[in-house]
Amino acid sequence: MAPLWFKEIIRKTSILLASPRFKELLVFLIFLMASTAFWLVLTMDETLENTIKVEVEIVNVPEDIEITSPCASKLKVLVRDRGTVFFNYWRNKPDPIRIPFSRFLEADFEGHATIAAAEIQRMIQNNLLSTTKVLNMTPDSLELYFCKKNTQKRVPVHVGGVVEVDSEYYLLGVQPTPKEIIVQAPKAILDTLRYVTTQPISLKGLTKNTTTQTRLQPITGAKFSQEEVEVEANVDVYIENTISVPILTSNFPADRTLRIFPSHEVKVTYTIGYAHNKEVSADSFVILLTYEQILQYQQQGFTKIPLQLRGIPAGVSNVYLEPKEVDYLIENIEEEE
Repeated sequence: MAPLWFKEIIRKTSILLASPRFKELLVFLIFLMASTAFWLVLTMDETLENTIKVEVEIVNVPEDIEITSPCASKLKVLVRDRGTVFFNYWRNKPDPIRIPFSRFLEADFEGHATIAAAEIQRMIQNNLLSTTKVLNMTPDSLELYFCKKNTQKRVPVHVGGVVEVDSEYYLLGVQPTPKEIIVQAPKAILDTLRYVTTQPISLKGLTKNTTTQTRLQPITGAKFSQEEVEVEANVDVYIENTISVPILTSNFPADRTLRIFPSHEVKVTYTIGYAHNKEVSADSFVILLTYEQILQYQQQGFTKIPLQLRGIPAGVSNVYLEPKEVDYLIENIEEEE
């Protein structure tokens, strides 16, 4: 005996099938299918324009030849024919056009050739039914670059784009990995190629070393040993440091000496990147007073000498001297009897 829930489903289904609404829906669906079929029959017999895709194959490429920029592998072809033919193309794709590599040897310059639209359309037409008419295609020509496999050049990689750090940091450098790649291309391209560039990167507000992957900017006619490189931005933080630097003198006569007050040393405070701080010492700064300079200050009535640095090490900024000026006294040196 069937369970009660199954009997209930059978009962409700019977009521639904016997209802006027279901009969109306059934009639509507029958008319919809009939009208669709009639429309398809009319459409199939009409002359239409439609786009089909045709594959392109380059055949018989010599082993010592490298194709550095291949031509388009597919063509979008606008054709005209009856609907039944398009249905056939939908079921069975047109054969690809196969172009012998020798056809490209008639090059504009060594390693570059173009096949015009008219010739390609003839090749496509040969693979289609005789009733099908080719109207146009995209792209409208086939362009190919090639070279001997040993025609290559090693060039540096330049990083393009923007790399910025936060206000308390500075950029140590931006380095690609690898720094060089090998490029294969026709000789005419290699002769003028000096470097390759990455696609623009955008790194802003950096506070630590950052690494990113980026693709290389393509060059028409060239093939790279790799399409992507790694770019590393090295970031360092600014620190403040203070060291004591001695005041040096020069050109003083043998019987004269210079007394400086309060001290012969000056505290030099500066800002530098943490990574380079160990490279800076007191010897990196020069504070020099010459005898001629001091005489000039005396003649002008100065009782104090302003101090200046004769040079600032690379990477150092915001330099401050304490004191900025000193008192001085020139003394005679008594000769010993």
